[in-house]
Amino acid sequence: MQPLTARPEVNLVQAFGLFFRRFFDYRGRSSRSEFVWVAATHVAITLTVTVLSIARVLAEGLGLTGSTPGDNSPIYNLYSLVMLVGMVSLTVRRLRDAGFSPYLTFLICIPGAGAIALLVMGSQPSKQLVIDGVPAVAALSAGDQHLTISGIQNQTDPNLAVGYQPPTTGPSYPPAPPKY
Repeated sequence: MQPLTARPEVNLVQAFGLFFRRFFDYRGRSSRSEFVWVAATHVAITLTVTVLSIARVLAEGLGLTGSTPGDNSPIYNLYSLVMLVGMVSLTVRRLRDAGFSPYLTFLICIPGAGAIALLVMGSQPSKQLVIDGVPAVAALSAGDQHLTISGIQNQTDPNLAVGYQPPTTGPSYPPAPPKY
């Protein structure tokens, strides 16, 4: 089982290492620093290419010659495709870690405002599972649909841990009580 605790903070190199290692991983969570490093770097590269593209258009309009990379560059197009695929999985994991529904990733379909909303939501701190005011550790089984909660400690007895397993169906599971 993979614990759903907050991931440790990472630096730029570690963030991109995780970005490419977990490229198609839509499960689990990603730390805020992992998301912010990758998103900020992507925004900086995109803004730089956009400014260079505008400079190229202005230079051509003024009759000046010179080659600057623009948005027609095949290298930039490949970069955009790679970042699109990777950022979707990173955003899904980050939204889950921040306590939002991963389906909010579809906000990217709203031009401008959707990307800004996702950047704001992705920059929120990680949410911890709290039961009765006590932080808990939750874990999801990789192939299962149910949640296991453990590590909840009682204030009076720190050794007391509560575990939750969903009821199983079968002969050992008692039937529901009759309705009167």
